[in-house]
Amino acid sequence: MKKIDLLIKNGTIFDGTGAELFEADIGIARDKIAFIDKNSKLKIQNSKKFIDAKGLAVAPGFIDTHAHSEFTLLADPRAEGKLLQGITTEINGNCGLSAAPLYGEAFEHREKDLAELGIKERWSTFEEYFRILEGRGIALNFVTLA
Repeated sequence: MKKIDLLIKNGTIFDGTGAELFEADIGIARDKIAFIDKNSKLKIQNSKKFIDAKGLAVAPGFIDTHAHSEFTLLADPRAEGKLLQGITTEINGNCGLSAAPLYGEAFEHREKDLAELGIKERWSTFEEYFRILEGRGIALNFVTLA
């Protein structure tokens, strides 16, 4: 039997469909769900990492549909505050705030915020911004409206 990267055993599954909760094992391989099995015979030895989720809830990652982390993710790409809440995807660009384009007055307005966060890089376009953001290795999926 092939090894998987992570085995989560005995978790109570909230699958997001509204279906009844159920207890199952989840196998993760290459950062993707390989299986969800109510009767898994897979042993701990068949996985690189193991979590005993008995008595714990397991759910898909949550989406924060109204985030304002365009700049704070550059300062703290681990985003532990979000991840500890189960948030794996953020939608930014809300309320007229956007990380790009930043030209002229818009750039001057954000200069102080960037300095306070210790962000030294500067950009004008989304292409430049995303290059910097991806270079940080952010822990979340990042989406922007604008």
